[in-house]
Amino acid sequence: MNISGFKATALNGVLAHYEKMMNINNNNPMEVTVDSLESSLSNSLQTAVAPAIDSLLAFTSSTFEQVDHIPDFSNTLRLLYKEDTDMVKRYVAEIKPVNEDVIGTAVSGKAELVEENDTLKIKIEATGTPPNMMHWSHFHGFTDNRKGRVPTKDADTNGDGVIDLPELYAVSGQTMVPFDDAPHNMHIPHDNYPHADENGNWNYEFEVPLTELKEKFKEKFGSEDLQLDKRTVLIHGVPESLELPDTVEGTVKDYGPHTTLPIGAGEIEAIN
Repeated sequence: MNISGFKATALNGVLAHYEKMMNINNNNPMEVTVDSLESSLSNSLQTAVAPAIDSLLAFTSSTFEQVDHIPDFSNTLRLLYKEDTDMVKRYVAEIKPVNEDVIGTAVSGKAELVEENDTLKIKIEATGTPPNMMHWSHFHGFTDNRKGRVPTKDADTNGDGVIDLPELYAVSGQTMVPFDDAPHNMHIPHDNYPHADENGNWNYEFEVPLTELKEKFKEKFGSEDLQLDKRTVLIHGVPESLELPDTVEGTVKDYGPHTTLPIGAGEIEAIN
């Protein structure tokens, strides 16, 4: 069990303890001291939620040295429990191949995103990407609360056999946040994205300052709510040597369709 789960379990234990003591004293008044309350809590609970226990015992010590009624700490503890469990939000995406028939390899992998305090931790591992080259990667999405999806062959609306960037936008949404060396700057077209190794393994790991990212996100999209569970993870890029139909589009600044061609996509899902 991780520390967040342990704290949540501990807080539930403290809550149950006080509710039990309230019931006992309401039905059968008895003398309750700080010592009797403290001794009834396990050492593990005291360690896990020391600030909560200390404040409760201090309050009891100063006001209720000998009482026949236990004050109701339920709401306080429930708030503490909510704050603790809301502190960490986890998301995953299973990356599936896009345009595999065109590029001759099937991209697969997994993305993990964790919001914890003021940090967004991102980890992506993919295999089957064209080797020895840079691959752009971002999360895409819509600004109208629609959920982005992994494109299927139906996304190829012009029938040229390739799902290009404009066709991707209709299904997965527009480019939003890059998985580069500074996601919080939200600068998209550049060369500072990870490279695949000689075996086509592509990995990315970064800790993003959430406050800065949300400020930039609001500036560009009108809201600081990232809505990660409605976004899609995209990996792009094929070698310039790969022949593409003339109908393939997707030029961004000085980067052409070979750089922006989608090769892997995954729908982000919340797992909390």
